[in-house]
Amino acid sequence: MLRLLLLATLTLVLSGKHAQAEMWNCVVDRKIDSERVYTDSDIQKWQPRAALIVTDAGAIIARCGFSIASGNRETCDYYDADRIEQDPVVGVIKAYYFRGQMDLQIYPNQDGTGGTFVENNGRGTISFGPCTVN
Repeated sequence: MLRLLLLATLTLVLSGKHAQAEMWNCVVDRKIDSERVYTDSDIQKWQPRAALIVTDAGAIIARCGFSIASGNRETCDYYDADRIEQDPVVGVIKAYYFRGQMDLQIYPNQDGTGGTFVENNGRGTISFGPCTVN
């Protein structure tokens, strides 16, 4: 799936519409909702992750995970972010998808090599974990 996200990023860059693209790949290592805390076994089985592709024209939020229905392959849902903000002082990035009431917040490391994230899926589930940036 990372290949598909990279392909999407490259397509945007090569289309000439976007001078730069930045991709954050965020792997879930903790997930909770209003009814339970997901076990390490659940997280290992489904391998959920989020991604944020930021271009000059906006951002795309992706939510990915392995699915039995797809033959245990990774599938992703993609959403055009309605709004993206980056704090000019500390660099925190927040991307919002209003229709789905979802948001993805990325807290970059000081050295720019990655960071951590919080994803609120808008239906009572919150995921956390580390991110890398390409």
